[in-house]
Amino acid sequence: DPNVGAFAVINLVVYYLLFAAGYSQVKNLRMMSVVSLGYYLSRILSGIFALSYKSANGNGMLFEFTSKSKQGAVRISLVLQLIICAVVILALDIITGGAVLIANAILFVYVYSLCTKEFGGINGDTCGFLSSLIELVTVLIVGILAIFTAR
Repeated sequence: DPNVGAFAVINLVVYYLLFAAGYSQVKNLRMMSVVSLGYYLSRILSGIFALSYKSANGNGMLFEFTSKSKQGAVRISLVLQLIICAVVILALDIITGGAVLIANAILFVYVYSLCTKEFGGINGDTCGFLSSLIELVTVLIVGILAIFTAR
């Protein structure tokens, strides 16, 4: 894209370097399972994010999808999936799983406050941003804990 700025490219390179660093420390199947569930967790939290908060504007694809969905049923389904995902993550490794869940809960609240302050609500791009950050944080938490716990 000729319109991308230099800082966007630098941020993207840093993002992928952090991703690679986290993955380089994943040493066993249990840790990889927690990382894999992080992708599922990111989609669940992104869906809850999209359905639970005010849209930044009254148009766009995210607004169209969320305004026409049966929000109550979808929200209940997502919360049930979140509970199941959290239980499985904790069953795999209570320390790593707990750290992943706590870090992602803090990230969820931070991104929400950032979106409401900067954009007046959420949109499809901010949901994708949240999803990408959850995936990165999950890999980094697992990688860092792998170093310090020698698992």
